[in-house]
Amino acid sequence: MITHLILMNLSQAGDSPFVTAQVLSLESQVPGLTKVRGGPSAVQLQTTWDLGFVMTFVDADAVRAYQTHPAHLEVGSKVREMIREMATCDIGDDLSLETSHDDVSKITRSAHEQR
Repeated sequence: MITHLILMNLSQAGDSPFVTAQVLSLESQVPGLTKVRGGPSAVQLQTTWDLGFVMTFVDADAVRAYQTHPAHLEVGSKVREMIREMATCDIGDDLSLETSHDDVSKITRSAHEQR
């Protein structure tokens, strides 16, 4: 399983419902894409993105196929001009990469000690 994260800042806040609907529509159109959820940020902070989406794919091959799938390309062509900036990240379901809360605390303390 691959979790595909998408973060977007829009040129105009009023475009949020349209962009959200377009992205959510991909769930039923792309093979290997099993779930899409997301929308506007629930909390507005200085560093908050306007929209965030989480997509679940069956595997890395499905993510690669999604990149050139006609439905994805069509949605991209409809919303591209509305997006000011975007970031994505693909996270694998590799249990060996899990980090515990204690590991995060150690890393955080180490980073602060190095300052």
